[in-house]
Amino acid sequence: MSLWYALVMFSQAVFSQNVVWYLFLAGAGGGLAFVVFLLDSFLRYWRPWLFGQYRVLMVPALFTGIAFVALGTVFLLFDLGRPERILSFVTDLRPNTLTLGAWSIVAFLALSALQLLVRLRFAAATPKPVHIAIRWATAAGAASVMVYTGLLFQSFGALHFLASPLLPLLFVLSSLSCGFALLLLIGFLRQPEGLSLRPSVRLTRAHLPLLILELVVLAGYLLLMAFGTQTAAASTARLLNGDYALAFWGGVVALGLLLPLGMELILRGHASWNSTAVYALACLGGALALRFCFLAAAAHPDVGLGPPLI
Repeated sequence: MSLWYALVMFSQAVFSQNVVWYLFLAGAGGGLAFVVFLLDSFLRYWRPWLFGQYRVLMVPALFTGIAFVALGTVFLLFDLGRPERILSFVTDLRPNTLTLGAWSIVAFLALSALQLLVRLRFAAATPKPVHIAIRWATAAGAASVMVYTGLLFQSFGALHFLASPLLPLLFVLSSLSCGFALLLLIGFLRQPEGLSLRPSVRLTRAHLPLLILELVVLAGYLLLMAFGTQTAAASTARLLNGDYALAFWGGVVALGLLLPLGMELILRGHASWNSTAVYALACLGGALALRFCFLAAAAHPDVGLGPPLI
């Protein structure tokens, strides 16, 4: 089956393509903000002499994280059909997955904007404890956005293929991978300003264990689903050797995981700006394919909805 056929079939599924773009953009934006927090903290406390090499990436990365989450929210609004629905989720004080998700998006956007304002205009006037508190709060908001992109669908008991505690973990790992990829792309775009290639090389090396862990979790996820309910097994079969096999093996596995892993191992010591750009785009393409494949296989009409697990 061709990739085009898979895309056409997906349009007939339960979830629209707007949801796939929301999951990708929101996850990538949250992942980027969290990676910036980790990098910032690591440099401040363990490698302060390297902080100047990465400083040029920080503000553009925060801008990009805000833009991705905001754009993802726009796609979510398109899917809801009525923008006032998301406002009802924010104002609903009853604890539920949708309400927590709406609040995590609002909190992340507000805290990221506050951190940007402090960095750009009030860095000298802001006490260090306040600056630290803002950075930690922003990281918490970014983490909640990443977790929510997996938690929302994990809570759909009738979609057996998505009803796994490994789904939030897999989406978080994928979001963090997107964060590294976006940071590499920002470095690629800022290179004319004199940015050295060495910081990007260090980022790809730091990213390597994350890619391996994501590959292991993905394999474990599919193994559990293959031996799960009949509905979950049917969804898994669609990914491994069915209608979505090309998108899964070509997009998720080969493009998003094996190509970056191979590039890092083969090009170690011989990286270039062009190779880091290819590396980053491959990671992002694989992350988008992951979300497409999982939602398409889980909610395809031929698979059907199983009885609620809860």
